[in-house]
Amino acid sequence: MDTVAIKDIYNSLTEIRYEHTAYPALTPCLPVVVFAVHLEEAILYIKKTQDDLPPFFIVDYDSRKYYERLQHIISTYNVECFSFKKIPNKSNVFAYIKPELYGSGSFGFYQMAFALAKKNIIHFHYNKLHPHCFMGHLAMAQDILDSRTLSTVYNILADDESRNIFLRLVKALITGNCGFLATSPYMRFNHPLVNVGSGERVIEGGLCDGSTTEQFALRTGSKGHVLGFEAFPKFASHCQDYLACYPWVEVKNLGLWHEESFMQIEEWEIAPLTRLQENKTEHSVQVKTIALDTYLHENTDFDVLKINIEGAELNCLQGALKTLQRVRPKLMIGLSHQNNAIIDIPLFIHSNLKNYYLFIGHHRPNIEQTFLYALPKEKNISGNISFVGCGSTYRALKKYFSHCMPQAIFVDKEYYYFVSPQVDGIEVKPLEALKNSSPEVPIIIFTHFENEASIIQKIYQLGLKERRIYRIVQQY
Repeated sequence: MDTVAIKDIYNSLTEIRYEHTAYPALTPCLPVVVFAVHLEEAILYIKKTQDDLPPFFIVDYDSRKYYERLQHIISTYNVECFSFKKIPNKSNVFAYIKPELYGSGSFGFYQMAFALAKKNIIHFHYNKLHPHCFMGHLAMAQDILDSRTLSTVYNILADDESRNIFLRLVKALITGNCGFLATSPYMRFNHPLVNVGSGERVIEGGLCDGSTTEQFALRTGSKGHVLGFEAFPKFASHCQDYLACYPWVEVKNLGLWHEESFMQIEEWEIAPLTRLQENKTEHSVQVKTIALDTYLHENTDFDVLKINIEGAELNCLQGALKTLQRVRPKLMIGLSHQNNAIIDIPLFIHSNLKNYYLFIGHHRPNIEQTFLYALPKEKNISGNISFVGCGSTYRALKKYFSHCMPQAIFVDKEYYYFVSPQVDGIEVKPLEALKNSSPEVPIIIFTHFENEASIIQKIYQLGLKERRIYRIVQQY
């Protein structure tokens, strides 16, 4: 498609979300429901309108990841905090949701609503801040619309979903309006074709608190391996302790770069984000960086490379190019840290790694969390799978699979009798029949986040723990 046609599509894009300015009334006695990571923000928000703090019920209160942070906040603000499990059913509550997590298709919003619904709390007030102002440090010039690079990236993307997300992201960057953004229906690192399966080997750059690394460890299982690189010493030390219960996970306190060197790294004051830099500052520390081409043994093999390293992604790819050309792994690359990353990184992959499918996913209603997902064409499994889900999730999945014809659709018996015996000509079978399917065929699970654990447990109970399993969690 030429530049003029793409520009016409761009001009036709309209906002998906609209700005709201109404704020709910708060009363001192109204309990507040909040995620642990946003507790302090919620306290400061409420203190703007009232002196007395209400009790807080934490959705993920029992998570060990936030225990120390919660205890510090509780003692600092002298606030009462309880497990969400203790909140009375049918309560009248105020739910605090961080602005960047609010929006159509937002996982944070729906996770909160789901938790409240399980307590029979259907009607609740919430902080309805809109993410229009949360554009961060990114922007893009209007003249990009007339450039050949824009049309090149648009045309090398593998599906309509990616092209739509890409063009909406460009419009958000040019206009400064997040209302043009579209979020992907799958969660971060859960692209239907580019994800982590059981027994796979993963290299991860940028661990932060280790939560994504833990997700990968659970998906690879003990027969897989996860090698993580975290430049910031504090985060690396935390991850080494936090992930010690997974012996197949290695954590290295090293930064990924295009060469072996020593750089400065400084923690941002506004968020737990870090960035490699050459100049020393008052609060920076020196860290060692490596290039994967020289660090990894020439026989090292792996299945997935995920890098989300605060603007150093292109440098890392340049320092890993020979390895990537040899190994041809699946790629998950962050695109949210540099103005032109959504242009430069897809072009780099397309120019240097031949025969890859390129997809773009966006996972928040603000400008953060955009990723390039890349799949070697020879590793496309879309035509040779056993699909676990239901008719509606299969149809949602089809638009990401080119020529997808699974052997059968397997449905949990709880839903089996509510679907037709065939979906688009593919036979629908009860989940128990999965044990009779070919052991060589991978299993794709496409489900909502609240159903994932129970589906996995049932598959394991069928004696299929050794099968290659890919888990894809829907965003909404």
